Amino acid sequence: MAFDWDYVAEARQEINDLHANALDPALTDAEHAEYASQLQLLMLKAKTGTVGFVGRDAEGNVVGGTIVELKPRLRQARPAFGRKPRLLRLYLGEPAIHPRMLLALRLATKADSEAGLREQDADIATAKLRAEAWCSGPVVSASQAASAH
Repeated sequence: MAFDWDYVAEARQEINDLHANALDPALTDAEHAEYASQLQLLMLKAKTGTVGFVGRDAEGNVVGGTIVELKPRLRQARPAFGRKPRLLRLYLGEPAIHPRMLLALRLATKADSEAGLREQDADIATAKLRAEAWCSGPVVSASQAASAH
């Protein structure tokens, strides 16, 4: 079963920022580049429904009840000058009204520590708000729809 990706505008910009080495100033250019590559591979796995959700090396989680979290990983997460690398997370939804769609909602980094859990909670809340806004979308009346044709 294949899925198609769609993006809320903010998530599309965040992904573009990752590719432009501008998502998070705490990431090095090398970390931006590796995360961009790993994210692309993980998004391809999601598209084919082959993301691993079980075990120590799980590539995804269901968080906040309705949001899926993809977890790209650096091949070698080494502290640079005593600082731990930040972790990258892509939060997405699977809208019931579009059964084969994966909707990217938020791309963000978080600390690899207890403080990162608070960052993650805020990012999940942002993803949920973006999902709700996407679901409600602009309301178009029947007369507006007819006049558009």
